[in-house]
Amino acid sequence: MKHRLFTISALASVLIASPLYALQSAQENISENSQNNAEEKDWTKVFSMSKFGGFVMGNPEAETRIAEYVSYTCSHCATFERDSAPILKKDHITKGTVSLEIRNYIRDPIDLTIATLARCGGTDKFFSNHTMFMREQTNILQRARFLSPDVIQDWNTNSMSEYIAAATKTMGLDTLMIAQGFTAEQIDNCIADTQSQQFITQMTLHASMLQRVRGTPGFAINDEYLPAIGGLQTLLPYL
Repeated sequence: MKHRLFTISALASVLIASPLYALQSAQENISENSQNNAEEKDWTKVFSMSKFGGFVMGNPEAETRIAEYVSYTCSHCATFERDSAPILKKDHITKGTVSLEIRNYIRDPIDLTIATLARCGGTDKFFSNHTMFMREQTNILQRARFLSPDVIQDWNTNSMSEYIAAATKTMGLDTLMIAQGFTAEQIDNCIADTQSQQFITQMTLHASMLQRVRGTPGFAINDEYLPAIGGLQTLLPYL
């Protein structure tokens, strides 16, 4: 079952004032870890940022460009990352014919918290962070279930950055990030990055209002949204 828990009005309440189409100004920033000879590249090690602000794995000029709309509190997204993404990378992305872009579709405050942390480190770190958070999803959500109403209310009365800081500490997300090689200072800087939070909420609004994305995981091929895609088996015919 696909989910859509965050309403447009809820997203708008946390959106920092900025034009929605600021997403279009994000410049592609291909990571320097790509090799020079295109025929010998392992495209799963080539990362960039799209004009929508999503992170791309693979050849940015691939004939087939997959965009996946993900939520870090969506169990089906974690299942796709665990079971389907490795096959997609091995059989398609590595060859340079297909690329995979991860776009945020946030559903709740915990989702926004994790999405903010996942973007720490930019193109070089994102996919490692993304895979780690999806792998740890069950443990993270288990801890979230035991948060008291008083703690949740305290978070909701603070600013978004203060909320994310509280969520990060309480749920042990900082420990996971330190294991990824981040320092406490780097984590704090990411949490304080309101522009990143703005970007994430804009991406979700853009998906909901213009591309009519209605749940996660959602998929688009070459920027055409495919509402009937439920997983790898229904995605393969388009590759």
